[in-house]
Amino acid sequence: MATQDEPMQAGSTEAEQPERIEGILVQIRNDLQARPGEGARRLLEQRVRDQKLDLSTEEFDALLARIDSGDEMVRPEETKRLD
Repeated sequence: MATQDEPMQAGSTEAEQPERIEGILVQIRNDLQARPGEGARRLLEQRVRDQKLDLSTEEFDALLARIDSGDEMVRPEETKRLD
């Protein structure tokens, strides 16, 4: 099976890890919609490996849970204080 060793989108190599993870989650959700038989765990493992991300088991499991639940990432700058 072929692997994608280089990002396809221009500028993606300059993204910080949170943005790269957000992009991976979007890609995986799209993949799962297009190919429902694909496993989220396998797709996430592949994307993390391809991007050479260093995630702990807890971080990986949390991302997998978010994919399974459909939760969207919220960037810190998008959150508002409710005072």
